[in-house]
Amino acid sequence: MADGKRHYTMLNVGRLVEFKDHKTLIKAFAAVVTEFPRWRLKIIGTGALRTDLDTLVESLSLNNVVKIIDRSDDIETDYANADLFVIPSRYEGFGLVTAEASSCGLPCVGFYDAPGTNSIIQDGENGVLVNHNGDKVAALASAFRQLLGNPREMRRLGKNGLFRPNWFELDTVLDHWEETIVATKDVSLH
Repeated sequence: MADGKRHYTMLNVGRLVEFKDHKTLIKAFAAVVTEFPRWRLKIIGTGALRTDLDTLVESLSLNNVVKIIDRSDDIETDYANADLFVIPSRYEGFGLVTAEASSCGLPCVGFYDAPGTNSIIQDGENGVLVNHNGDKVAALASAFRQLLGNPREMRRLGKNGLFRPNWFELDTVLDHWEETIVATKDVSLH
């Protein structure tokens, strides 16, 4: 990325709990950071896994490129300063942080089989949904390589995300419900 920035930031926001799968994120980042030395990983969150994640970062010698902070005083600035949002969760209820990141123009990366995440990220439109075939670390690292090496594609995905927040406005949701009801009115439940 030739825009004069000294470093680029991969951002994650969320509780530090098992199903959020931060360990996969950190390991995948470790797999690509030597290829993309100007990238940093910033994780914002608190939770039971904080000590384990700090230990993992240290064991992978990532202390200078991975920062885990408890909270942000200005999350909008964190989104604005980031270049990529990653949500490695196994599932999300709604995926609020992913919707926030996308609406701030960040390309988003998550797993195709993660409910909540896969309703916000439209693969190839506002981000990348990773098909992992059981090896989440390798698959996520591969997605990072494709994106980090293609700044034009990252900009395109991020720009597309700016237009998605209206999908969650009441009129849009009601239109989707109406379409679903009409499309399924003749479906038998027996």
